[in-house]
Amino acid sequence: MTLQAALNLWLTKKGASWSFKVSEHVHRLARGWREVLGPETAVASIGAAEVERVELLRADGKRSHAALNQERSYMKAFFTYCRRLGWTDKEPMANWEWRKQKVRKAYATLSREEEARLLAVAPEWLRRFVVLAIYTGQREGTLRRVRWDMLRPVEGGAVLDIPGEVRKTRDDHRAFVPREVLESLGPPGEGEILLGLPNETKVWRAFKKYGRLAGINPKVTPHSLKATTVQRLTEAGYPIQAVMALVGNSSLTVLMQHYLRELSTKESEKAIRSMMCAPVNKNDRTESVRPF
Repeated sequence: MTLQAALNLWLTKKGASWSFKVSEHVHRLARGWREVLGPETAVASIGAAEVERVELLRADGKRSHAALNQERSYMKAFFTYCRRLGWTDKEPMANWEWRKQKVRKAYATLSREEEARLLAVAPEWLRRFVVLAIYTGQREGTLRRVRWDMLRPVEGGAVLDIPGEVRKTRDDHRAFVPREVLESLGPPGEGEILLGLPNETKVWRAFKKYGRLAGINPKVTPHSLKATTVQRLTEAGYPIQAVMALVGNSSLTVLMQHYLRELSTKESEKAIRSMMCAPVNKNDRTESVRPF
């Protein structure tokens, strides 16, 4: 079964339950798959490597993560349909989901100098979002729903009490907001703190636009802001358990996989040497003992 024929049958079968707008969108995605993979390619020959080719072409910075995830879900549904009908015995998306864990790189992070340059050129709404994201360690979806009445004044700033339903998790979270960050958000009001924040796609495009003007790392995205928080906390010497508590991550695996970069050779050497006993001091009678 060729990809062209399989897609036509799948679109005809599933299209009956879709709205016109959704059907038009999925047909557009399917045209893209045919262009990349080839219409005469056998469905049985498509594996994780071919799926990654589509993924690499899509990850051009012009699409939001929500749009990319939506396309992945449709592609996964298509291959599930093909497998059910016996056109292939592979699960390319499942294989790719497994492989991507091995090739995934941590998000690029924003240095303090880059942060200052970005805040200098960004519009007011984007400045407020960037500052709140970095200094609370929360993702855009959560920050979009936090309200002024969740702030509780304390010495040096305020505590942001975030219910689990706002974070879409089972656990509530408390984030400390420094006084300087509160002042940058403007006078307290009613409703959402980031009231008027555009949708995810517009936030993404604005971030990339003003990021180019500020000359920051082009790999930095809105999703990189939480990684920036984690990186700065670890560089400041906080233990990983404290970092997890501060940003509200309950999974060490997720934190290590997505938000922490690999150590350079020099950093690894410094970390290992810091655990070694001090060199033997010949002028000191109480000689320290080396572990090896």
